[in-house]
Amino acid sequence: MSIWNKILIGLVFLAGLGFSYLAARALKTHQEWRQAAQAFEEKIAETKEINRQLEAADKPTREADGDEIAWGIKRLRLELHKIYLDRGRVWENCDPQQPDAQSGQVVVNTDLPDPHGITPKMVLYVFEEGAGQREPQYLGEFKVTDVAERQVQLEPTMEMTQAELQRLSRSGGPWLLYERMPVDRHALFAGFEEDQLREMLPESSVMDYVRDGQPATWADVAEWDVQGQVVDDEGKPLLDAEGQPIEGVQGKFQRLLRDYELIFQNYVSRRVECVDLIESATRDKQYSETALADAQKHEQFRRNQLKALNDKLGVYVRERGAVLAHERALQAKVAALSQAVEQLLATNEATVGRIAEIQLEAARRIDARSPPVTAGAGQ
Repeated sequence: MSIWNKILIGLVFLAGLGFSYLAARALKTHQEWRQAAQAFEEKIAETKEINRQLEAADKPTREADGDEIAWGIKRLRLELHKIYLDRGRVWENCDPQQPDAQSGQVVVNTDLPDPHGITPKMVLYVFEEGAGQREPQYLGEFKVTDVAERQVQLEPTMEMTQAELQRLSRSGGPWLLYERMPVDRHALFAGFEEDQLREMLPESSVMDYVRDGQPATWADVAEWDVQGQVVDDEGKPLLDAEGQPIEGVQGKFQRLLRDYELIFQNYVSRRVECVDLIESATRDKQYSETALADAQKHEQFRRNQLKALNDKLGVYVRERGAVLAHERALQAKVAALSQAVEQLLATNEATVGRIAEIQLEAARRIDARSPPVTAGAGQ
């Protein structure tokens, strides 16, 4: 098997692991949504049953003066059960001890009711009651890890940020422990003025609460730029058979109710994604900074090399200039010596010619002074 086949098999294996993880996450998500849908259907069924019992309950009777209406015990119990179904149990005036600054674990003292009815593994939603200048605020979702008489140990169900841990540590109580996240209802903000709503709510959604319950048409909803629908007196949306808004018909604007538990869960999920993105971007930034530092070191090394080479080049250029100047000087001396040699040779030739002439003249004079030699003189 070649190395490329082994690499391909390894990549296929890693891709399979990734797809398996995503499939497991998808199955887990589907399971959570199925459980949430089932719980919602059960709640709808309970509400319908309560409404049916309310219709069958004893009817209210008017007092003697004819102004006030007195409900029977059965009806009041059903009304109380309806409120309890929406809100769940609430433990008020709970006194928290100092939370753990790292994990957020905290021990809470609760007196009422007695017994309090809190059990391990129960999930509670913790709110801080407003006291003095401090406004009420949501502190988080906690799980019960231990119960001892009137003390309850809580720990966050999700990892808290440093800001949330600091807010938890600064909270001196008293706390409210909700069995269920408080549900949104139209009656909660019905009695508030617009200025009060603007102090409590974000600017992006305050008009939804201001316009809630006011007469409106679908055109008004579009003009107001609010999230909701137009309903009739019975609370039914003014829609045609195809589910389209009935234009021109006036009804009552009804804002969309918010699922705060889902909002906080989405916030935590989004926060986790943002934290992952920030950590990933931070790592990429560190890698980029490391690579940039290495590149700068390499650049500096090359610059030092270039400077050294330029210095050497300057030395070589100076040496070359000196050699060329010496060469020119030597060439000038060679030219001068060549000219001197030529002149010397010319002088020597002239001298040799002159010596030859002198020798010929001397020989001629010698011959002229010497007597001629006769043929018989030596006999």
